[in-house]
Amino acid sequence: MYKCEQEFDRLYGLGWQCIVGTNFGSFVTHCTGCFIYFCMGNLAMLLFKGASLDPDTCPLSPMETVQA
Repeated sequence: MYKCEQEFDRLYGLGWQCIVGTNFGSFVTHCTGCFIYFCMGNLAMLLFKGASLDPDTCPLSPMETVQA
């Protein structure tokens, strides 16, 4: 998962976080348009860009709850 974060940081700027598992919940604040959630079989992956201190570079989306 660390490789995934590194690659997204390199391609799209710093601040990406990755959660992978078979049974997890999350409640995260993320930049608008920077939230990816998908499943492959029973394995779920959540990738999102965390909040920035500069709202011009990372406008926030409302909080979302995800249950895998």
